[in-house]
Amino acid sequence: MSDHVIFLDMPKTRVHLRPPEKSDLPFFVRVLNNENIAVFLQGHHMVMEMEEEEWFQNLPKRKDKNRVCSIVLKETHEVIGVIGLHDIDWINRTATTGTFIGKEELLGKGLGTEAKMLWLKHAFQTLNLRQIYSRAYAFNGRSISYSLKCGYKEIARYPDAVFRNGKYHDMIHLLVTREMWEPLWQKFEEKHV
Repeated sequence: MSDHVIFLDMPKTRVHLRPPEKSDLPFFVRVLNNENIAVFLQGHHMVMEMEEEEWFQNLPKRKDKNRVCSIVLKETHEVIGVIGLHDIDWINRTATTGTFIGKEELLGKGLGTEAKMLWLKHAFQTLNLRQIYSRAYAFNGRSISYSLKCGYKEIARYPDAVFRNGKYHDMIHLLVTREMWEPLWQKFEEKHV
């Protein structure tokens, strides 16, 4: 059994979400410096451990605008990724979400979808947000696919907006509202309770 505080969970999900801990930082640094994963992330650059420590120390100060959780695999209690709500606008009730799964062998297995559904429950039912945005590079099919499974729809495409792997790619903007998400949540909840 883990000694960690579990923040969001359901009985039949394979992951749960909890606040980041200092012991997670070496994993974050490894992932953010893994070219095979970092290529999909915004702000793609090398990260030093002290930068992650500074980010971690500043989380409480940024809580009003940003919420972040570690994604933990229940079977092994290991951190496998991060999920966040960023740029929270409390007046307009909007935010942007971002996620990464940092273990390549776990990509494409639906773990990100489980984490995102738990996170959207928090965003819509606890924080009372009404619209959640997401961005993905056009070559990141996994991110786009899992967002669509969680109820997002493409709302904009910025041509040649980002340079990766020696060429320019489109940036795709997606949106999910509470009304778009709720029918999917009902099915998800039935399956995972």
